[in-house]
Formats: sequence, C-alpha cells, structure tokens
Amino acid sequence: MKKFSDVSIFVRAGLPVFLLVTLLALMFSHPLGFAQEGNPILSVEPSLTKKGPNPPPVLDTDFSVNVEIRNVSESHKLVNVTFTLAFNSTLLQVLNATEGRFMRSAGLIGGKERNVTFNYIPLDDRVTVSYSIKPPYPPPIAPQYGSQYPYGQGVIAKVFFRIKYQGESGDEDTSFLNLQDIGLKNDAGGSVPFVSRNGSVKIYGLVHPEISVINPLSGNTSFVFLSNTLFKGSRFNATLMAIDVADLFAWQVKLYYNTSQLVATKISIPTKDPSYVFNGRQNFPVTLNGTDFVQLADTILSGATFNGTGKLGIVEFKILEEPPTGGSLSSNLSIDNDDTYILDSNNQEVASTKTNGYYQYVWAESLPTLEVKPSKYTTVKPETFNMTIWLNNISADKELVSVEFKLRYNVTLLNSVQVLDGPFLAGFGFTFDYSFSVGSVALKHFMNPPYYDFPFGSGQIATITFEGMYQDSSVNNSSLEFVDVILKHANGTSMLIAPPLNGVYSILPIGSSIVTIEVIPASVESGSNITISGSVKANETKADVDVEISYRLQGGVWSELATTKTNSFSNYTYTWTTTVDGTFEIKTSWAGDEETNPAESEIKTVTVLPKSSSSIDFTLIIMLGAGIIAIIVIAMAVYFLKIRGH
Repeated sequence: MKKFSDVSIFVRAGLPVFLLVTLLALMFSHPLGFAQEGNPILSVEPSLTKKGPNPPPVLDTDFSVNVEIRNVSESHKLVNVTFTLAFNSTLLQVLNATEGRFMRSAGLIGGKERNVTFNYIPLDDRVTVSYSIKPPYPPPIAPQYGSQYPYGQGVIAKVFFRIKYQGESGDEDTSFLNLQDIGLKNDAGGSVPFVSRNGSVKIYGLVHPEISVINPLSGNTSFVFLSNTLFKGSRFNATLMAIDVADLFAWQVKLYYNTSQLVATKISIPTKDPSYVFNGRQNFPVTLNGTDFVQLADTILSGATFNGTGKLGIVEFKILEEPPTGGSLSSNLSIDNDDTYILDSNNQEVASTKTNGYYQYVWAESLPTLEVKPSKYTTVKPETFNMTIWLNNISADKELVSVEFKLRYNVTLLNSVQVLDGPFLAGFGFTFDYSFSVGSVALKHFMNPPYYDFPFGSGQIATITFEGMYQDSSVNNSSLEFVDVILKHANGTSMLIAPPLNGVYSILPIGSSIVTIEVIPASVESGSNITISGSVKANETKADVDVEISYRLQGGVWSELATTKTNSFSNYTYTWTTTVDGTFEIKTSWAGDEETNPAESEIKTVTVLPKSSSSIDFTLIIMLGAGIIAIIVIAMAVYFLKIRGH
C-alpha cells in the first residue's frame, strides 16, 4: 500500500479536516479495497498457554484466554457470533467471560458504537458465549463514522479460568480448549462460513526446590563402592546440586561426614563451569574446610537471579578406612541442617528439600585383573619408552594355568618394538609367547600339565617397549587397551575377572614441557624437613632454569615458597624446613623460554603435625593468629550470606 507523507494535498482539495482524519483512519486500519476476501477465522489465543513449573505453585491461580475473530469483511454483514468453549474440568474451572470490542466497535471511529448484547453461560466443563448486534439491520451508523457492519479482526470474548489441579514435579497435564457449536450469522439470519482453531493449556507439575548431594558417576545420591574396585586411599567427588530452584540469589551448604571413614581433601565452587548456578554473574564465593564438615556459600553481587537446576559445589573425599571382611562401612554425607539453605532476591529463605548423600564401602572378594603401569605416560616428544603389564589379585585356589590378551593402541602415534617376559608368572613355571600385528600386540602365558604349583598374589608379567611415531600442534592420546582377555582354570573353564585397568599414552604439542614433582615425606612434625624434587622435561635439556615452588594451606591462596634451579640433567631439588602445622598443597612451575612453553606440575599434599614438645614457637603463634583472622573473615562472609530478610 502506498503511504502518504504529506496530507496537505487533501486539504488543498477542499476536504474537511474531520473527513480527512476519518479517511486516514480507515486507510490505515483497513487496506485499500476495505476487505480481505475469505472465510472468517475464530480462534483461541494464545493457542498454547503454559503454567508452571517454577515456584510459586500455580494451583488456584487465575488466567485468561481470548476468543478472537479475524478475516471478517463488510460483505459478510456479520451480526451474531455464538460458540461453546469446552475444557478439562479436572484441571480447570471457568470463572466468567467478558465482552470483547469487535462486534461493538470494529470499523468505527469517533467513539461511535453499535448496540450489542453479550451473554455467557458457565458449566462444569464448558462455557457458552453469544455476542450479537441488535436490530435494526443494517445498524444505523452514519457513513462518516465508518462501517455499519464490523470487519477486520478483534476480540469476541475474554474467558477467565482457575487452575484446579497441579501435579508433581515432572508431570505435564494438558487441557484442550475446543471451540464447539459455533455459529456466525449475517443480517438475514443466514450462516457465514468460518474456520475454527482450538487452543490448549499445559500445566506443569509443582516443582519442589531441592539441595542434593549427587554422585557424578551415577547421577543419584548413592555413593556405594566395592573394595575390589576402589581401594583405601582412593578419592571420589560429591557434587552439590540445586534442583528446580527459582529466583536464587544466595546459597549455603554445610556438609558433615564421618571422619573415621573419609576426609575432605578438596573443596571448590566451579564459578567458571557453565552449569554453575551463578556462572557469568559477579559473585562472592566462600569455602571452609572444618574438622568434620565442609561449608560452601555464594551470593550474587550483580546480575540476574538463577532459575532451574545447576551445580553449587564439588567436594573431593579420600577413603581412610577399609571395610571388614564380609562387611561394610556406611555413613551419610549430611546437608540436612539449618546451615544449609537457599535465599531469594528478597533475602528470604526458600523452603527446600535437603537430600543427603549416602556413602557405603562394601567388602568384596578381589577378582583377578590385568593392569597397565604406569596408568598414564605423557611425553613432550616422540621417544622410546616402556609400559609394564601386571596381573593382580590371583589366588592359588583359582588354579590359574593360562593368561591371554591383546593390548591395542593407535598406530598413528605408537609402534610396539619389543616384549619381555615378567618375573611373576615365570616364577611359577609359565611359558611365555607373543606376536605383533598392526595396532596391537598379543601375549600368552601358559602352564603345561601336570600342574603342581599355582600362582598367587600380584606381579609384573610383561614389559612392552613402544616408540613414539608422531607429534603435531595439538595434544594426541592413544589408549593402551586390553582386549580379548581370557584367564583359564586348570579344568579349562574361563575365570571371572574384574575389568582390566587400561593405560593412556599422551604426547603434548610441539614446544610443550612437563614439570614433575615429588614431595617426601608426605607427613612430618613441624620443624622437620620436606624434600621437594622433580624435573623439567622438554625437547632438549633445561639446565640452570628457574623453578618456582608455591604452597598454600589447603583451600587457601597460593604463595611463593622458594625458587630453585635445575641441574645439568634438568632436575631440581629443594629442602623446606617447616615451621607451621597444617595440611599444605605444593606445586612447582617454570616460565618457559623462546623455544618451549611454560608448564606447571600436579599438586601434592603434605601434612605438618604439631610439635610434640611443649616449647613455645613464636612463629607458630604469629601464623596461628593470622589464621584465626582469616577464619574470622570467612565466618563473617558466611554469616553475611545467612542474614535472613526479617
């Protein structure tokens, strides 16, 4: 349609201003031609109404939908619209219906209205609506006010409902909103053809905000481990989750655990993880590792509150105690206490379910298994190296007479060049054989009858030599994977075994380096020495380069402990004389050079115990005072989060 930017041509033509305004209103409210031909369309709008699932509950709340009509032309001479809107009476209750403006004023200007009647009859599962223009026909509307009959589109009625039922979390209930018994009449009493379009309402189940301790491996709250697959000293993670929360502004979790069975070795709030509740917002995370508990908290400083499900924190535990033979150990990872809560943007505590984790360590017979040692070999350049194969947990009553397997690897990265027998099975008179094929090496150990002495215990059964074949600008990995594993009893049947423990070979990008670290001993009395040593591995020897040693109280802020230099073999060593007791984390790093990228070691943990002597250590007192101040600061931060909006 052509638009006019200058209406003065109409004024110059002598048109009265009132008629000019009328003409412009008609032009922009109805296209030239004044009608779009076709059948009128009666529809429920919106076609889909969603209620829930986030708190607060939608039960007993009200909402409305419109029954709209469009594609009506003057030639239809529409004077009556009647319909029934049917719905699911289990989910919904109709409250009332109110008149729309279509029949009364569509196509009119200047506040002019037609004389209409509007009626509705509410029933249990439907509401019937009738909307009519009163005679005489045509309606007595002067031309300057617009059309005698309505045209275009508009609302026939607004229907109000109340939600009668809302299911539980995960439920989705749908009520149809079906238009039935529809009648459109013209001024002669004849029927006007039409098209109808129904709607629906989807009601999501009521969500119950929850804080839960989740096993990331199983996705539930159960942490059940077997002694033949997870051993004393092994570590596992517990993920703290917020589930189905709304308007989350701050949170705090206090988790208690059994200190005779477990120790919390690491606490983290994964602020950079996209699944963290406050990811991308400015926040104030706080953690505290107590004697028999860990405490984590965070609040938003700026940014939108959180709705949905997301991570709160991660706690790493170390297993301290083995289960008794034939028995088990169990305890709760307990967060169901007053110091665990969530707050909304009004600083009000939100009622939530607090679901503990359940830890159980069950004794199980140790099944035989094969293992690659070391489990991971990482290098900065293609080189020749050895990996050993171990047979673990075999007992004489198993009557082992044969071990067969293949070790599979990536031929782009590796090639196997040599296999040597190990001492364990050879000591029991086993014969050894092997063969190479593309991408794998096959090994077989077997004992010839008659059988007298069966192997027992654990030990090395082979050494495989590999050579690196390829390196580029990215990290490349190859699994060292056991396949076709068969262990046989003396009677010829196959033995039940635990899953083999595969290995991994990694070659870093060209120009990379590795810093290794050893800390000996892992536990000392305050005032004793700890030796920190390792090496800088690169494509060439890195002699006389600086290695920075950093340390911190567990979970604290990193500080520089010392800087030392490598010797002519790229090795470094440093002796730390301890002065303060506590659990410390130590790491080393070097800054790299023009040819080689920097690198940082893994983190080692050491425990410094208090002096057994009663002598006073003033350095200790000073450091403890600083520690108390730090704890007070943390406590204040946690308390800040716990302020409720009274």
